[in-house]
Amino acid sequence: MATVTCPNCGSSVDADRWICPRCFSNLTSAPTALVATVRPATPVQEAPAPRATGVCPRDWCGETYPAGATTCPRCAQPVPPLDVLATSLGVSAVRMLLPDGGTVGIRPYAIVVLGRESPDARIADSLVAYDGVSRLHAELAVRDTDVTLADSESTNGTWVDGRKVSLDPVPLEPGQHQVRLGQAALVVIDVIAGGSR
Repeated sequence: MATVTCPNCGSSVDADRWICPRCFSNLTSAPTALVATVRPATPVQEAPAPRATGVCPRDWCGETYPAGATTCPRCAQPVPPLDVLATSLGVSAVRMLLPDGGTVGIRPYAIVVLGRESPDARIADSLVAYDGVSRLHAELAVRDTDVTLADSESTNGTWVDGRKVSLDPVPLEPGQHQVRLGQAALVVIDVIAGGSR
């Protein structure tokens, strides 16, 4: 199928279309040179939207910010590192080492799903290759000074430091814990207690 380039957004559009499906521009009013540009169809890949991973710690702000943000998008104040934030608020935070070698920081007052279809793309991408990991395998909750892990009725089970975890949340003490999801996927969870580091 022949395609044309939308003069407004630059996306590739089927030549028989009158309106660009991406930006809704009228393709018939475009300059002839742009409309006549025909090339093989290639899929348009959009960059995934960054996922919110935390909430600004300032009481008056409360804005969520994406992964890797160094400043709050609303108040432009620096986002403190996990250990500094946990210590200053006197609460816990978590740093996870995923099977693919990536790390994810979980700030206080968050609930994170571990699994192949986790809402956090970094976790999902790291676990999608493991058939023994359920779509929504386990749930990690960080509240005040408590960090807990519970199995989410997964098919192949969840283990923390060699002990099987049930639906009842298991408390995680400060320090490192090895969490096994199914038979193969290993996640290292480092619990940072407020005031301890």
